[in-house]
Amino acid sequence: MAPRVELSTATETRPDPLPVVVRLSLAELTVLSDRLGGVELPFDLTGADTGRDSSDQEDRLEERLSGGAPSAGQRARNRLAAARASARERPQEIGLRLSELGLVDGGGTPVHDVVAAFGVLAGPEALLVLDLAVTRRAGEDRLRSWFAVVGSQVVQLSTASGLTFELAWYDVAHLPGALARAATVEDDSAGAGGPASPLALPFELFSDGTEAVRRGREDLLAELVRIAPTATYLAGEEVPADEVAPLVTSLEQASCGRLRVLVSAAQPDAVRRTAGVVSWLRVGDGWRSLTPVTRDGVPVVEIAVVTPRDLARAVSPVLAQVLR
Repeated sequence: MAPRVELSTATETRPDPLPVVVRLSLAELTVLSDRLGGVELPFDLTGADTGRDSSDQEDRLEERLSGGAPSAGQRARNRLAAARASARERPQEIGLRLSELGLVDGGGTPVHDVVAAFGVLAGPEALLVLDLAVTRRAGEDRLRSWFAVVGSQVVQLSTASGLTFELAWYDVAHLPGALARAATVEDDSAGAGGPASPLALPFELFSDGTEAVRRGREDLLAELVRIAPTATYLAGEEVPADEVAPLVTSLEQASCGRLRVLVSAAQPDAVRRTAGVVSWLRVGDGWRSLTPVTRDGVPVVEIAVVTPRDLARAVSPVLAQVLR
């Protein structure tokens, strides 16, 4: 039986350094996978930058709407094709690079640690998929990380571009630091400081109201406030009706990013099921957790200030349930 995983004790000011971290190009990662018999990775390389599996129909629609520019899915597939072509054209160069990194032996065979790491990636007991996007002055930063867990072992694969990857493996005791590291971004984002916390909004007002702000529909926002099924609360106090719309507007205007961690568990039939999702919102002065709750039968979103170190605490109950 796998040990219970406790992540709520992460109190370090800085995340601990990871025991083993290797940076690989997409071509090098592809070669390693091929040399292990085409071992399946926890994601589709063709959709590494999209966060979804792009169908041909969706790609064609996106290309039409963009005036013929390649879709995100097509760009990802082009990168993968280029990486595979590069691997075929430069086998000795890539093999030498992998040898210098200590990932293959003299005969080009992946070493034991690499075989074990890819084995964890291919068949985890629990899989955490972290997707982070932050709008900055120079554009959008994107990070996707996959944390595969088997027993007390964690293998992490991360990419910000879909072209270069960071492969790491370590004991589960280092996972709180790794999650905090992934959620840490520099404070130069484009958003302004967000509203005070904690804030509790009816779910429909949070979802549809912020969309109305993005579309410039003040009339729709006013109507959503009027028909809201329950009151809005700020720091435990009910917000007057005439102050709710400005509050929703300030929340949306301050938003400059998001973070989501999806935890899934392996089933006996090899099908994965979602065990839980942790969602955060980025505003100019930091992260806000988004916690769905029900009050008097009404769906509500509780919004509270959090820091990167809190991510492990939020993930811990779900992961512990999966691995117990």
